[in-house]
Amino acid sequence: FQAEDGIRDVERSRGLGDVYKRQGIANVSIPWLSSTTISFSWNITEINPWNKSLVAISSRDGDADLTNNNFTIVVPFNASSVMGESVILKAGEYLILNCTDVDVWLNLTSREDLRAVFTISKYVSSPVDSIPQNYTAIKFLEIDAGNATQTLEDIELRIYYSDEELNESSIDERMLVVFYWNSSTSSWVECENYGVNYDKNYLWVKLGHFSYFSLAGMPGFLMNLFTEWNLIAFPLDPGAGYNASTLANEIGGACMYISRWDPISQSYTTYIPGVSPKEYDFEIKVNEGYFIYLSAPADFLVVGSIVSEIELRLYRGWNIIGWPFEGFTAKDLSALIGSSVKYISMWDPLTDSFTTYIPGISPDEYNFPIEKGKGYFVYVDQEVVIVWP
Repeated sequence: FQAEDGIRDVERSRGLGDVYKRQGIANVSIPWLSSTTISFSWNITEINPWNKSLVAISSRDGDADLTNNNFTIVVPFNASSVMGESVILKAGEYLILNCTDVDVWLNLTSREDLRAVFTISKYVSSPVDSIPQNYTAIKFLEIDAGNATQTLEDIELRIYYSDEELNESSIDERMLVVFYWNSSTSSWVECENYGVNYDKNYLWVKLGHFSYFSLAGMPGFLMNLFTEWNLIAFPLDPGAGYNASTLANEIGGACMYISRWDPISQSYTTYIPGVSPKEYDFEIKVNEGYFIYLSAPADFLVVGSIVSEIELRLYRGWNIIGWPFEGFTAKDLSALIGSSVKYISMWDPLTDSFTTYIPGISPDEYNFPIEKGKGYFVYVDQEVVIVWP
């Protein structure tokens, strides 16, 4: 069986999949378009409950519309793995497995007449080892066809995802990747020949073998910046070594100035791309806010790790903070800080003006939401340290 597209043929490792209980049987026979008959005997593996599995077969048209043909079987079991036995495939014809409830579409052909067992399993966590650092897994799959893989070719796997799954993990679609498990090195390896269909919400990958697979991505946040001054904060932790010069490079040529407020000296330090010396190239931190001046609108993607805890040290006077959590308003934030907070101000880049919330005084219309990606001025009359949660 030939490895292709940078994916190596490896020894299979069943991992934790062996310990799951198998239960339930459904027998189905499907007449082929020709005189051939394909029969399936489905065993159900209990891993992560779902409602049904859809399986479709096309004898000659690999691009068939699987939602409008006569080759669809519904198998109503509470399970997340379908194992098909006695799958017969003639040489040069296509087999399509469309398992919608495990989010998998698999299309392949064979160089020889084939009788095979296909297993597609979905796991709630990695059945082997953790995926590479800084990546967040959306789902784990296992595909197996036994010794039949030696004759298979033109294998395309599609892994579907939902917007809700991306939002839960703070993953931007442009940061999606697919890994396969290399049991020879006991490591996850990024597949090489893959792409994303953004309209239909799936990642496709050309395969040279079957193994464990993980659809994953880096948490990302798209920042929309306006002409002239913007007050931003990082909603994700970019990690050590991410400085003003790094930020300027990612924004592009429209970035003219990046300014950091020093709450101790109550003054600004400004980095000018291509002009400022190294000592002005300050570090970008997730708990601070920064003013950015642009000559034209620009978008850039913030990539980093999700922030689970934050510490804010507020000094007497004005501070510019970042708050990488959702569900807070100015009133909520002032209650968290306590009685030392006197003002919380939001910058509007469209009107070039501030809106200020004064605890205990401002009416409800001034109680603006605290949004990820934005910086806020906070005035306190004494030093205070906030740790949340």
